[in-house]
Amino acid sequence: MNDHHLQKQTDLVTGTGMWHIGDNPSIAVSDGPNGLRKQSEEAATNNDSILSTCYPTEVTLADSWNTEMVQRVADALAEECIKEDVSILLGPGVNIKRTPLGGRNFEYFSEDPYLSGKLGAAYIHAIEKRNIRTSLKHFAGNSQERFRMTYNSEIDERALHEIYLRAFEIAVTEGKPSTVMASYNRLNGVYSCQNHVLLTDILRRRWKYEGAVISDWGACTDLPASVKAGMDLEMPDSKGFHRPDLEQALNEDTDGTMHQALERAAGNVDRLIQSSETKKVLHGTDCHAIAREAAVDGAVLLKNEGALPLEENAKVYAAGPLLEKMRIQGGGSSHIHIRKNPDMKAALEKEYPLVKEPGDADLILYFGGLSEETEGEGFDRETLELSEKEVRDIRNMLDTGRPMVFIAFGGSPFVIPYRDDMKAILYMGLPGEAADEAVMELISGRTSPGGRLSETWPLSLADVPCRDCCLKDTRDIEYRESIYAGYRYYDTFHVPVQYSFGHGLSYTQFRYTDLHCSKNEVSATVENTGAYDGAEVVQIYIENPQSDYLREKRSLHGFCKVFLRKGEKKTVRIALDDRAFQIWSPERNDYITVSGDYIIEAGSGLNDIRLRQPLHVDGVQYERNDREICPACFREGMKPAFTAEGFRKLYERDGHQLSDFTHRGKGKLDRTASLREMTKTSPLAGIFVKIARMEMHRMYPGKDMNDPEVRMTWEGLMDGTIDAAAIQSGGAISQNLMQALIADANGHHAKAIGKLLGIGNRNRGEKV
Repeated sequence: MNDHHLQKQTDLVTGTGMWHIGDNPSIAVSDGPNGLRKQSEEAATNNDSILSTCYPTEVTLADSWNTEMVQRVADALAEECIKEDVSILLGPGVNIKRTPLGGRNFEYFSEDPYLSGKLGAAYIHAIEKRNIRTSLKHFAGNSQERFRMTYNSEIDERALHEIYLRAFEIAVTEGKPSTVMASYNRLNGVYSCQNHVLLTDILRRRWKYEGAVISDWGACTDLPASVKAGMDLEMPDSKGFHRPDLEQALNEDTDGTMHQALERAAGNVDRLIQSSETKKVLHGTDCHAIAREAAVDGAVLLKNEGALPLEENAKVYAAGPLLEKMRIQGGGSSHIHIRKNPDMKAALEKEYPLVKEPGDADLILYFGGLSEETEGEGFDRETLELSEKEVRDIRNMLDTGRPMVFIAFGGSPFVIPYRDDMKAILYMGLPGEAADEAVMELISGRTSPGGRLSETWPLSLADVPCRDCCLKDTRDIEYRESIYAGYRYYDTFHVPVQYSFGHGLSYTQFRYTDLHCSKNEVSATVENTGAYDGAEVVQIYIENPQSDYLREKRSLHGFCKVFLRKGEKKTVRIALDDRAFQIWSPERNDYITVSGDYIIEAGSGLNDIRLRQPLHVDGVQYERNDREICPACFREGMKPAFTAEGFRKLYERDGHQLSDFTHRGKGKLDRTASLREMTKTSPLAGIFVKIARMEMHRMYPGKDMNDPEVRMTWEGLMDGTIDAAAIQSGGAISQNLMQALIADANGHHAKAIGKLLGIGNRNRGEKV
């Protein structure tokens, strides 16, 4: 292999700047997934991006349960990519919402892998059809923002395959994304970018994936190991930090495996670039109109005691913190610079008399929910509760005696205070730039709400299945709830909730008849028996036989959104795939169909089953006794999560060992360490952090540390790897400074001074 060819290959496996891939030609990539966040290479801050359409975030898209609507939004996103000459849109995200406190939950679809996978596949298919490439993210086990670049997700084999990989499997095999983005975190002890089991054994061999694997921005800390494991491209450009590592690995490659891996990686990136040069055609899409329709389609009517729709000319008192400053999107890498902010007050004034005092009103419209300071990329929420001030305001509004309609916003569930006293609750999620228009469409009755919850709304944090083993001050994250994620937990163990998975009301009513089932298909007839036209979401659940091994009571295996005019009825047919009656067998390293008597259920929500029919399935008799490991998992009325000892037994039975990345200290810190870790042992790191904090105030004048953009940047600096911080620091953290910080944190203070003075050569794998 000649030097020129080798040089070209090494150039291809690292990004070109922050937002480009390749050189002559180069192609542009941009954040999505709910709008085009295109930035120039010179952009200094996260929110410095072009004007673009802000569509509803994935939480609202998921609440639509509508693959056609998701495809329409994705098609509009592709239209904007074509206009702006962007070749790859970084989305969608299909990670499972393990906890409602996850700061980035608004950017993911659901707590259920089937729903997440199907919606993700629809999104990918629509964009790729327009010759714009997608990047399915964040692969895999990426369920929290706290320590997101340094924590280790410890997941047993059944939970990993049935829950946390399943959504990716559906999206990969059905949607066929051109790229898959490897996540920041470790998975079962190994960083995703370096995880051969994840990227090669599962993604490429088992799922037959043929596209390119790219790193999340700054997730690759060891380029040779990552390329060998199956990663093809590190993003962004590592500014020369990682090239010497790759060159040294090639020089030491005695058996040719490194050269072969580089050949594969460079070839995949080259094909990605070439495929992005295909012809693209603009369709003249009305992007704002699609944003409005999607916001309407994903709104969920949680409660209604006759208050909605509003009567014509009803006198309305409008209040709440999100009335004049509506919360329409999330923060971080998905934040869109929109052309015009929604004006809810003006929209209301066009159709209803707004009064100045609640006592003069027929009803109160209260606009509230989660603020942008409480949830965002880079940090997780601390509570399910709204702020004390908002709770007081709601109580004061209710004390006026006027009926209240709560218009709720937020990317995740929260405890709705005094919900029993409210007459109606309409949840908008994060509905995008047409939020005001969508609210008016719904409260006026021009459109009946047709959304359904894509995640459970628990009563309290004490009820959340992973309450004892996530978002803790540790980098060793045990998934002790195993397969009991989301509704699988609440439903199996009869834990009361505010609102269940799949819940959503309408202004009309639907009747179900004629359920017919087979192993491959379910059909039912649905009739609109009410006074309004409306959409129903037919949900198919399968109730499992009882067993001596972990198994949820029921799970979702099909859905269909159908629009019916009043008096109209239709028969819907929903296919069941092979996984409907399967579980993952760690012993066989594959899925198996389990024999037994199942029950097929069709309904309007998990707790609103209308029709049921038994179905016997022939398969294998699976024998695995989990009762001794987790006795509580087999007792109704319990709130099980494995004890630490029980989870250790489960995890070790699958061939894994629990990690201890939390207590790394002197002598054990390397380029994967964070500044927060280093400050515990390094005076130099402490000085650097103080300087960095002053620089933050200079970068973001007038903003405090609670501002979501500032907080994301700061948390990334403090809890990201020092390698990623250096690469993305714009030169503020040089190679020598990075190595000096590591050396000082490891107790080698003299060596640290030498590095600062530029003494000593940098060698790959050097212990500093």
